[in-house]
Amino acid sequence: MKKILIILFILSILLIAGCGEKVILQDIYKVPTVNVEATVISLYLDDLYLDCQKPEVCPRDRVTIKIDKIDRTNDPNNIVKLNIGDEIEVPLLYSARLAKVRKDIPPICEPGEILKSESCMIEGCEGSECTISSPQYIKKPAEQEGIYLIYHLPQRGEDIVEKILPGLKENSRLKLTFSNPITLTQIGVYELII
Repeated sequence: MKKILIILFILSILLIAGCGEKVILQDIYKVPTVNVEATVISLYLDDLYLDCQKPEVCPRDRVTIKIDKIDRTNDPNNIVKLNIGDEIEVPLLYSARLAKVRKDIPPICEPGEILKSESCMIEGCEGSECTISSPQYIKKPAEQEGIYLIYHLPQRGEDIVEKILPGLKENSRLKLTFSNPITLTQIGVYELII
């Protein structure tokens, strides 16, 4: 019995030490992010065409922004290489024009169909010829609805049903988040500073 207690004691110490190590490792591997306020210096509006194919997103607009303010709360080691006054050209994930970013709605399958890989398929059938309907983002990465360009998000678990992007122009001031190395290469959702 004494041996069992000693073994349990040693295992509990190892477990506690392992949990502490896990927390430390999680902190080390966090992706650093910086919240930025910037001014649009110039923008390039691509031709407005919507016949591009997935994974392209059209139009492919770009902006040159000047960094006005940086909040490094989540980047204390200055890993994201941005400085106040930097001017950088960045492509936009969505257009610089008025846009809506929507959570895509999965298709509703009819009797005799099953939902597989986010598409309705004929039950018992295999292959792409069996697909009946797919979410809109699989068919077309962007579409136009009145004055808005519509972008469909493939994610299903987000709280955002629809986010309106008010569009950018020269001297627009915006808030956005950059992280290293992924989103420093493009701007997705942003917020205008009024």
